[in-house]
Amino acid sequence: MQDLRVLHLIPTLADGGAERQLAYLCEGLAAMRCPTEVAVLLEGSNLERIQAAGVTVHRLPSPTHRDPLLFAHIVRLIRRVEPRVVQTWIPVMDVVGGAAALWCGVPWILTERSSELNYLPTTLRVRLRDRLARRAAAVVSNSRGGDEYWKARLPARVRRQVIPNAVPLDELDTSERLREIGFGLRERPLVLYVGRMEASKNVDGLLEVFRRVVERRPCVALFCGDGPRREDIAAQIRTVGLGDRVACAGLVRNVASYLHRAAVFVSLSEYEGMPNAVIEAMAARCPMVLSDIPGHRDLVGDAAIWVDGSDVEAVAAAVEGVLDRPEDAVARVEAARRIVDDRSIAAAAEVFVALYGEVAR
Repeated sequence: MQDLRVLHLIPTLADGGAERQLAYLCEGLAAMRCPTEVAVLLEGSNLERIQAAGVTVHRLPSPTHRDPLLFAHIVRLIRRVEPRVVQTWIPVMDVVGGAAALWCGVPWILTERSSELNYLPTTLRVRLRDRLARRAAAVVSNSRGGDEYWKARLPARVRRQVIPNAVPLDELDTSERLREIGFGLRERPLVLYVGRMEASKNVDGLLEVFRRVVERRPCVALFCGDGPRREDIAAQIRTVGLGDRVACAGLVRNVASYLHRAAVFVSLSEYEGMPNAVIEAMAARCPMVLSDIPGHRDLVGDAAIWVDGSDVEAVAAAVEGVLDRPEDAVARVEAARRIVDDRSIAAAAEVFVALYGEVAR
């Protein structure tokens, strides 16, 4: 396996789902002694985890992904590192990094983290990515929705494979329950959201849900995550005077502690691939109220309470039902945990290493 060197290309190591999955994968590959290197434009919160696994991280000299020299920088790095396989993450790197791998004659794996709705309306970059992918060695999706997107776009010679997101089961199981919520919130039952603060996650609708629930029940609510909607959501919380009952925490280091502390986890996304926050809530045995979308249904089955994410009052009532009758969630949380029990970091790494070997040959 020592000659099976893999180079991963990703724009940043910030706190996104793809970035976190790459960090988990690097840990698993390092444990299997699969030589692994990562190239980025910008570092971020996942850098420490990747470096702790002993994986080399290269900082590409381009200031942004729009740098016309980025392609040349990646080509130069590929020729220096001499990987047997190049794997790209995030559409912008699929385009530039995928083209560079093809130019260098190195087998290329495209990593799909979302589904078709994420690519509407179709842009020039999306069309270029679709066209380049026809020359990839493989496309790995983390969900059925992602695989369906590529099924209609790839020739039969391009391998398609679904590899679900890895779950840090040991880390989740050993994390202690959060002792104090903080962020100015009262010590009451916690309603929790974890994920990107962006429009597609319907965080604005979720804020209205939180407002109704904390006004009608003795509980508090917390947004954990960063993104373009964070500052505006925080401003709305201050404006309506909910600061002691609803808060925006931003990025938190130990999400598992919050999940263990939460009475209910809520996600109202409009679309998803395979959301990290949901699978970690499943592993932590946290009761869930989720928007009824394919990305959630395919993952969770009957192990959550399903809601129309656009119906604020129905969502609030569902959350209140979990708070009022926690015993009703026991069977659901155990069923959710069983679903993810075989999705450890080590298991995911084994599947990827097998794929790398086949692609390299």
